[in-house]
Amino acid sequence: MSHARIYDVVRRIPRGRVASYGQIARLAGLPGHARQVGYALAALRGESDVPWQRVLNARGEVSPRRVPGGEDVQRLLLEREGVVFDALGRVPLARYGWQPGARTPARPSAAALRAARGRRIPDVIANGLCVLFCGINPSLYSAATGQHFARPGNRFWPTLHRAGFTPRAFAPAEQRLLLDHGVGITNLVARATATAAELGREELAAGRRRLVAKVRRRKPRLVAVLGIDAYRQAFAQPRARLGRQPEPIAGRPLWVLPNPSGLNAHYQLDDLARLYRGLRRAAARGPERR
Repeated sequence: MSHARIYDVVRRIPRGRVASYGQIARLAGLPGHARQVGYALAALRGESDVPWQRVLNARGEVSPRRVPGGEDVQRLLLEREGVVFDALGRVPLARYGWQPGARTPARPSAAALRAARGRRIPDVIANGLCVLFCGINPSLYSAATGQHFARPGNRFWPTLHRAGFTPRAFAPAEQRLLLDHGVGITNLVARATATAAELGREELAAGRRRLVAKVRRRKPRLVAVLGIDAYRQAFAQPRARLGRQPEPIAGRPLWVLPNPSGLNAHYQLDDLARLYRGLRRAAARGPERR
């Protein structure tokens, strides 16, 4: 019976998040029995819907497993979900730890925003996605929180929901849930700035080259750049218009859609949802040849 309770809790850990053995024990009503969680996960055999790889020790490390090579398999599975290990082989629990029922985090302070300048955010990405969205670059707010499109007023998340990409409007803290729906996020430029106007043409062009390499490696079905002005500069297409572009990127159809930032007053939420919905329909049809 205790094994069943443990498995039910582990199934709740979202993709791209991890929990400790002790945390699972507490949530399963077995406080102080972290070892029992280890026994339960070790008892799993063959194919299972229990994401055992998402349970680590209290230091964020992969615990030794009886099966030879089991630690390497667990690390590989987590890395495929976007979890990043540090130089000591640990997962930063402050970033990737699962917090069920956690409250919305407080807004970053002015000092935290200043410190976030130049910081990078890991992509939300996997192989074979349905759509890879490419933003311009992270805002200071996003860099301070480690979450894409996190600044209050950004309409990316409600737009995805209204366009049919997600079953509800995810919060920025739930960004890795997108992978379960075939959606990923990257940026043309990785470094955070106060405004996109701080980016130069050469920096955007270098971002285009990195994006091409990323698409070639990850092979998403479609790619969508969010921001017509940034696209025109990065791709040297001064007359480009919104929608599907004549030239693909690394053999994949390329779309340009409006930047969902709340500062983009040219498009209201309904307008964004309509345009993004066109992309979703194209993705559902699969790749087309021209």
